[in-house]
Amino acid sequence: MKRSQIVIFILALVLTMELFLPSCTQEKLQPHAQTEAQTMQAESESSDYPLLEIAFEAIDDIVSADIAHGFPSAQIAVMKDGKMLYENCWGLANSYNENGERLETGAPVTEDTLYDLASNTKMYAVIYAVQYLVSQGALDLDTPVVDILGDGFAEDVIDISYEQGERVDREEQIQWKRSITVREVLSHQAGFPPSLHYYDPHYDVSKRISGPEYENVLYQGTDFEKSDIPELLFRTPLMKKPGGEPLYSDIGYMLMTFILEKVTGEPLDVFLSEVFWEPMGLDHIAYTPLAYGFSADQIAATELHGNTRDFLYDFDGIR
Repeated sequence: MKRSQIVIFILALVLTMELFLPSCTQEKLQPHAQTEAQTMQAESESSDYPLLEIAFEAIDDIVSADIAHGFPSAQIAVMKDGKMLYENCWGLANSYNENGERLETGAPVTEDTLYDLASNTKMYAVIYAVQYLVSQGALDLDTPVVDILGDGFAEDVIDISYEQGERVDREEQIQWKRSITVREVLSHQAGFPPSLHYYDPHYDVSKRISGPEYENVLYQGTDFEKSDIPELLFRTPLMKKPGGEPLYSDIGYMLMTFILEKVTGEPLDVFLSEVFWEPMGLDHIAYTPLAYGFSADQIAATELHGNTRDFLYDFDGIR
């Protein structure tokens, strides 16, 4: 069995046991950086659940070994009934230098270190917001997108077909986009391509490839603002007729940001903070954390060279 499979198995074992354990009275079984009194209390109470102790020790051994063999860092927290049963942290917030060499010292990962949720943001931000609005009767999933964002969503589409998509004229594209519902956007059935390089000036939209000989007709520029993004999405043609087989697309969820902001009348991050994060006491979650006062040492590094993907990408304005 692979190491990753062992970790998943142990985590599944822990969660399965937790389903059948009675509500725990202890705050923590093995907390991170706990006091001596807390440690003695946890050790005493955790003896009632020896299998948990074994599982947690195995998790620590496996993750520690992975860290020793090059894995950058990790956090874990196991909770039941609002009680923290186990938490631990491993590694450094930045484990490698720009040359890919392992760093031996630096800011350690703590329970407060921020990690990039990447595409999980779709579930933990957009989907939560949608579920809330639907439950409040403020959003109908079968509403056409044009009814929320306006006719420009369809009428502004450019006359380009994708080489790997269905070839139709602009009038057909307009009708396709007019038919898209919020439900189809959420289920990746709106017909958008998986992604487009709006940021790359040398990109062929039709072929969906980059090269110095190409000019991007959907280029966002280097000084664009968030308010410029909807027009890029309005101009973006579909790859296939809406309502068919799902085609995973980042573009659809970019679009959902502006659908939600139109419905709520607030920036998405403000709405999420007011409705979810603040009431739940989540003060270490944010879009663009540096803009909210977090330092670089509080954020786990995910790339060696910014967003160049190890210098695979190079374009104006790249970080």
